[in-house]
Amino acid sequence: MDPKIVREVERLSAEVPDILEEVELAAEEGAPFEEIERAKSIAAAFIAKYDDLLMPLDLPEKREVLKSLGHNIADIEGKLTLLREA
Repeated sequence: MDPKIVREVERLSAEVPDILEEVELAAEEGAPFEEIERAKSIAAAFIAKYDDLLMPLDLPEKREVLKSLGHNIADIEGKLTLLREA
């Protein structure tokens, strides 16, 4: 995989814990509306960066990225869905 893509995957991977923490805190009962909206925005921006990374890649590269980040993206999307329902 292209070193530039590897760096971007690593950068996104490093952001995952912070994104998950933001979303989990916002999902707690009694979280202020502003905190929920902020977490939604942060998670949506992260997913957009991930989608932008995948867009120009060929299938083998996409598979590699999915192996690295796919589970984390699924976690974030799932928690984001819960927040949207809040």
